[in-house]
Amino acid sequence: MRLALPVLALLALAPCGACSRAPSTTSGAQDGGTMVSSSESSHDFGTVTEGDNPKHTFVLTNAGPNTIVLDRVQPASSYVKAELRSPQIPSGKKAELDVTLQTLGHPGDQDKLITVGSSDPSVAPTKLRVHAKVEPLLAIQEEEEDEESEDMLLGASATREVWITGKKVDEAHFAIDKVTNPDVSAEMFTKPEGDAVRHGIRLIVRGKALGHFHCGVHVRTGIDAKPMLKHYFEWSVEGNLKVSPISLHFETGGAAAPEERVVELKSRLDGFEVKAAKCDSAVFKVTVHRSASPKTWEVRVRVADPQALAKIQVARIEITTNDPAQPMVVEQITVAPKRN
Repeated sequence: MRLALPVLALLALAPCGACSRAPSTTSGAQDGGTMVSSSESSHDFGTVTEGDNPKHTFVLTNAGPNTIVLDRVQPASSYVKAELRSPQIPSGKKAELDVTLQTLGHPGDQDKLITVGSSDPSVAPTKLRVHAKVEPLLAIQEEEEDEESEDMLLGASATREVWITGKKVDEAHFAIDKVTNPDVSAEMFTKPEGDAVRHGIRLIVRGKALGHFHCGVHVRTGIDAKPMLKHYFEWSVEGNLKVSPISLHFETGGAAAPEERVVELKSRLDGFEVKAAKCDSAVFKVTVHRSASPKTWEVRVRVADPQALAKIQVARIEITTNDPAQPMVVEQITVAPKRN
């Protein structure tokens, strides 16, 4: 009767080029350690469908003079299983290692390294590889230009489309299940393409507030093996106003008086104005100036009381504008000793 015992399977990503089939491989300790050889160093499952669990058996041979025990058990991947039918291998004898690739939820190119080892330090590890191209049952595919986060203006809206692909796409019945951000709406749509029909998700994003945002869209499929698809994306909403720099810093302890700092406010709006600017600390003097550049203003900040500068660490400037979306801009000031 054969005994089944899992062995050490240390699994890691391996380059595609390393998956070529070799007639044999031998691993051995550098100082005359016991060697374990395999009739092949890798196996390519080829193209499989997501949900398949392809299996391959590697044959290991004890090429050393003594009986060895391959008894390490430490799988590093939850979806590649390695099982040695007999952990004890006499000299010159063979043992079979069954490797199964579980593909559900793991579409795309898969390259995995399997290391078979022993608690005996004289037995060198044996490295094997499996490779497969896993075709998805269903997947969401973005256009290349839509893969990165998008920027949009406050008050604007943007539409993006993503496509559903996979071997089960014609059998599925798609429906929007959930949209996680209230500023996003989603709808399913189809598009004829030759004799086929493409299925897509149309996303409408509204820039209602300034900041960086995330959203998830969940789609029911009607396919038992893959009942839900989830798509996540992000975007930023910018206002009409660009402020540079975003904060000011002053140093204490220098021989010379601290120099002036300038905050530039540049707007997309015609008729943009900075109405006022004030600091919450009397240490600083703040003045407002119209820049020579169009739609641009400057807020200049100088130290009014150099002796008191070392007594504070932070201050705050409030800048009032006529931009309805950004009527007030807050600029932070930090103070620290000068570095030698």
